[in-house]
Amino acid sequence: MNIQAYISTLLYRYQCVIVPGFGAFLSEMQSSYFDEKTNSFFPPTKKLSFNANITNNDGLLANHIARVENIAFEQATKAVKEVVSQWENTLLKEDSLTIEGIGSFHTNQENKLVFEPIENDILLKTSFGLSAVNVTPIVRTPLITAIEESETNRRRPVFNFFKYAAMLAVIAGGGAIVVNEYDSHVEKEILQMEKTVQSQVQNKIQQATFVIEPSATTITLPVKEEIEQKNDTPYYIIACAFRNGETAQQEALKLKTNGYPTAQALERTKYGMYPVTYGGYTTQAEAQKELRRIHSKLNKDAWILVQ
Repeated sequence: MNIQAYISTLLYRYQCVIVPGFGAFLSEMQSSYFDEKTNSFFPPTKKLSFNANITNNDGLLANHIARVENIAFEQATKAVKEVVSQWENTLLKEDSLTIEGIGSFHTNQENKLVFEPIENDILLKTSFGLSAVNVTPIVRTPLITAIEESETNRRRPVFNFFKYAAMLAVIAGGGAIVVNEYDSHVEKEILQMEKTVQSQVQNKIQQATFVIEPSATTITLPVKEEIEQKNDTPYYIIACAFRNGETAQQEALKLKTNGYPTAQALERTKYGMYPVTYGGYTTQAEAQKELRRIHSKLNKDAWILVQ
């Protein structure tokens, strides 16, 4: 039975695969990296290690073998024990053991088991099929240095220096023109953006509504001192508010056509806004009851104004 193949398969899916009575193979994630010595990019992989102190049977390996081989769990466990016994005999006779697809073992001078994982084995499903990529470094030579070396090697006449200088001046001048045109374009874009933002801000101010805390459903606004008339319906459910009186009147007309005959645009407040109300109510309890209905079916931003 090729148990090492089953171990290798499980290492693709799990971080720890225990071989009962022998030890545990542990895998640790290692991200992709670049090796400067070999000029190679390596894909993500799992770094494999071995721990001889973890020998308890967790059932993972035997269950996997039993399912794949279609045999009983006890029979799979027995097969694992037989393979472990063969491995131990090989280590006693030859002081080394190679497990195909996983790595090799040998005993050191202290008679301890040393594990060396197989090289270039990814053991990661997401990196399966990927291999190292070798690259060639790009060596860039500065323009000025290249010109100086060319002048030294070829020993051209002195007038060539002025030719190169003139050419560089033309290139620099053209670069300056491009930079200036780019800066001009950026300034135009910023100016247009500012105009657009200002326009949007003005529109928001024109259609601004009061913003109140969600827990507060009633607000009392001070009224002009010179108006001292009795109001039979001091509690108003406010739909929205506008800085423009005509816009408020138009919104009130829409509410009337939508089933709120008492809708109206109230007088301008001290904050410069024209509130639009669904209607007025005599008591706060009536207003709050209607407000809850409006919140659930029509307008979650509606609130109560007390005058």
